[in-house]
Amino acid sequence: MTLRPLLVLSLAATCVSASAQPISLSYQQSERGGVCYFSVDGPGPAGGSETMTLEFSYRVEDGNLGLDLKAASFPKAAGGDPDKNLKITFETDSGAMPGPRSGGYAVTSRYQRIWGGWGAGAPSQAALEALRTFKTVTVLADGARYGPFSMQVRTLPYNVLNNCAKRVRGEPTS
Repeated sequence: MTLRPLLVLSLAATCVSASAQPISLSYQQSERGGVCYFSVDGPGPAGGSETMTLEFSYRVEDGNLGLDLKAASFPKAAGGDPDKNLKITFETDSGAMPGPRSGGYAVTSRYQRIWGGWGAGAPSQAALEALRTFKTVTVLADGARYGPFSMQVRTLPYNVLNNCAKRVRGEPTS
């Protein structure tokens, strides 16, 4: 009699674990000089590279959140006015994400890009918190749409950046 409940529990546990499906995620994370990075690839810009990268960065020292939308070939960025302050907004699958207070075009030896920055403190914290809420995002800047970019799992960008920041500060991570 004692074996029956154990057998039932054992079979139930086996059924649950056998039905679990592995998940495959495709993103990059890194930390350099106290700045944490999370990035995903998505569809490339019109007339440019096949893919482009959406990267969020978090500077731990002052809590500044940044954005890079970059590709090896990004004609709109390559021809953009580097002195123009771009208004950058987002469309997500779960509501609003506050846009950065400043943004612009930049060209480096490796990338042509759109950058954005929220500034230290409260504006960055609000945007960082919004990274918990969506699974897909489209970036809108200077009359063009870029994406959609899949975060793959809600909270993934937030968790990656937050845990990295904790490691940089020497705190335990979750």
